Amino acid sequence: MSLKLKHIFLILLLGVFLLGLFKLAMYWRVKTAMDDLVEEARPTAQITYGGISTDLTGAATVEDIRVQPLDVPGEVEVARVRFSSGDPLALAMGWDWRSGDRPPPEQMSLTVQGMRVALDEQMLESLQLQAGGQLMPDGEAGDACQGAGFSLDGRILQDLGFESLEMDMNFEYQFNTLAETLEARVAFDLYDIESGEMSVELAGILPEDVGAQRTTLPALANADLQVVVEREFGDRYMKLCAERAGLTADAYRERLLEDMQAGFAQVGVVLGQGLMVAMEELYRDWGELRIRVLPEKPLGMLQLMTLSPDTLVSTLGLSLYVNDRLIPDLGFRFDPQLLQQGLGVGPGSPQGSAEAPPKRVRITRHYRSIPVGSLEQHLGSQVRIKPLNQPVRSGTLTAIVDGEALVEQRSFGGKLTSYVSMQEIESVEVQEVVRTPLR
Repeated sequence: MSLKLKHIFLILLLGVFLLGLFKLAMYWRVKTAMDDLVEEARPTAQITYGGISTDLTGAATVEDIRVQPLDVPGEVEVARVRFSSGDPLALAMGWDWRSGDRPPPEQMSLTVQGMRVALDEQMLESLQLQAGGQLMPDGEAGDACQGAGFSLDGRILQDLGFESLEMDMNFEYQFNTLAETLEARVAFDLYDIESGEMSVELAGILPEDVGAQRTTLPALANADLQVVVEREFGDRYMKLCAERAGLTADAYRERLLEDMQAGFAQVGVVLGQGLMVAMEELYRDWGELRIRVLPEKPLGMLQLMTLSPDTLVSTLGLSLYVNDRLIPDLGFRFDPQLLQQGLGVGPGSPQGSAEAPPKRVRITRHYRSIPVGSLEQHLGSQVRIKPLNQPVRSGTLTAIVDGEALVEQRSFGGKLTSYVSMQEIESVEVQEVVRTPLR
């Protein structure tokens, strides 16, 4: 073998050796972190795990994780957890957010796949589960059908045929050091029940600020929240709770809306008709609720804390969508007296007033005739439109475009949009919602 070939062979051999050493360093770092976690959790839970794998992209995967809380029967199973930073050196060297000696990686992703909690009797006796994966001590949540809004406990899931609660989760962030921004995203998928995603962008923050644990006040650049409830699950949930309450599905839906409105009213927030119609549509059709925040320029935390109700929607650039339909009316108001009562201060508090605020309201609906020319003022409302010599079109008025009114109707398997020429409309009725306080 020539001297040149020997040098090439030695260089290749050295490269393989260094590569193996680097992979070993990453493996050792991950295993050490897992062993530390097992030791730290020992007073409250027993944690075991299976295989560990790493790759040169700066990612590590831990499989077959099992968590057995010491004071709770049953265990939590996780098929795999994957950590990725896009920086192999960061994985090999590690980073402890508590030490402050180095800035965090400029990007990171943490994915949890196949998380499973069995819904057996022992588990249900000591835990109650709420949609979204939050575990709660027994006795704090009660029967989900009796609460305000859409929530679940383990026994309802069991009654609906679920033997376990399974979900995936993901958290990731990325710094842009040139723009001094941080983008973060959290997502979850609760199998066959609901899924959600929240993303936020903050301005005026750097990895060095986090690494040095410097107190910073970043500004909110934008935010996006999406929650999707599976329609089949929502319908089954509504039917079960309605049967438990001895009501029809429509009557139980009305009670949910009443309880939700009363809950807001008790803390001084009075929802406008647009928001109530949006929630009614969500509880009726299920699907996606999306909230977007897009201010004209980043808002500092102090600005956010001092926003007034009158300017909140416009300053935040707030928009709300239900199943891709923009809700044009996001009006709400604060009732100072109810706010004082909810906080227990001022002359309107329970100590200073013998009469408490109404806890529930009765919601009734009826249709009234309106001029065709005023139809544009009722975007987002439920309408009945009678075209000349044609059947009545009933549904949600979503838009008026090029002289045509768009009426969205729910049909089996999706949506149906009817286009009605404004010139051919014979009569129009719009649904009104009347709320009568119950004391």
